[in-house]
Amino acid sequence: MSRPRIAVIGAGMSGLAAAITLQTAGADVTVIEKSRGLGGRVASRRVGDIVVDHGAQNIKPGDSLLHEVMTTRLSSKDLVRIEKPVCLWSPPGTIHTPDEEYNSALKYSYYGGINTIARLLAFELQQLGGTVSLNATARHFTENEQGVELFDVNNSTLGEFRGVVVSAPLPQAADFVANSAPFTAHPINVLDRVRSLRQIEYRSCITVMLGYYRIPATPDLYALLAADRSADLLWLAFESCKGSGHSKGTHEVLVAQMGARFSKYCYLEEDAITASRVIAEVESLLGSEFKSPDWYQVKRWRYSQPVGMVYFDDANPAGSEGALLVCGDGLRPNGGKIHEAYLSGIEAGNRAKLLWL
Repeated sequence: MSRPRIAVIGAGMSGLAAAITLQTAGADVTVIEKSRGLGGRVASRRVGDIVVDHGAQNIKPGDSLLHEVMTTRLSSKDLVRIEKPVCLWSPPGTIHTPDEEYNSALKYSYYGGINTIARLLAFELQQLGGTVSLNATARHFTENEQGVELFDVNNSTLGEFRGVVVSAPLPQAADFVANSAPFTAHPINVLDRVRSLRQIEYRSCITVMLGYYRIPATPDLYALLAADRSADLLWLAFESCKGSGHSKGTHEVLVAQMGARFSKYCYLEEDAITASRVIAEVESLLGSEFKSPDWYQVKRWRYSQPVGMVYFDDANPAGSEGALLVCGDGLRPNGGKIHEAYLSGIEAGNRAKLLWL
């Protein structure tokens, strides 16, 4: 008996979790990812011979299922626990003592970058027989008697599947579902799901990476977090705290993540102007040693953090799922957390097993 084919759109944490759950249960899973890399906001990039985490800054899994996966199921040889504290800061450059409640949670990254966890999950999926297709954008599906046929932005087919799990950020998921509604048996029901998904907006976030070859004197801590969460400079982290892969002992990299207001109003600004604003903020906080970085890079995240949530059963009403399920961090409490995105993928995978296997 052939294994039912299931498509998962998006190779972020929720999509990979759903894919592994279904592949393990006996499906033949294809993950379709529009970008050239895995992990979504769990992202790392190389700058010369070092790695920088420029999306999610660390993994705080608590006692969730993801903690067990990271420490027992996946290889942990590259896993690094971030020991140094996070301190609050307030104008005009006052650094407070570590916040005990914030620092009580375990924080992890990987020597090779936080994106290592996505690569490990994708490798596990492929070892189980699943497939990951990068640089492929699914625009809509059409329903048929066997399930669905997926199409890309050029209206070329991506294949026929028993069902599809959409794990993109909810605004993108809503667009995909809306594009598909005319080609379904019950378009009004599908559009009702679109309305549910569009309830959630996402904050944008600008990340600026600053590299210093002549290592300045840095505070003995991992990161600074603004006591006033509406501040322009929300988060400033020292990448060297994550091990030699993030510094090679040759220079320090600072990762500045900007607050919601700054990110919104400067989102379309030229990189050089944005970087100059951020460098001025860093200099005022840490001193003149930081006024002239040797290099900078800017990354803009359009969908960084969901504002609020939609319950999984509202996005996927029981009895009317058809050949479509939606998952992601916007369907979980404390949205935006890596372990919550992972759990949403597990939830979608378990629901899909009941529907399609």
